[in-house]
Amino acid sequence: MNINNPAEAFNLIQTNNLIGMCPEAQQVIVASNVLMRMCPCCSKDEKNLRYEQFKTAYINFVKKAVELKLTKDGESVSFYLDNKLIE
Repeated sequence: MNINNPAEAFNLIQTNNLIGMCPEAQQVIVASNVLMRMCPCCSKDEKNLRYEQFKTAYINFVKKAVELKLTKDGESVSFYLDNKLIE
């Protein structure tokens, strides 16, 4: 299974109830919720900053997931960002 971006990681965490797996999973959810709740009047710079925080939370989650050897339905999970495998 491939997870190609932070949004797909958010969906993986939510749909598989992985929030309690590690603090890094919780941070992906928090960062995503902050992004989704941003007002349309927020500046582009602020939106970009929040997206970068979301990406950082994703990368931290990936490192923990790799360390824990996360699998889904017995299949290994590979994580990507910008079409590059995160190891």
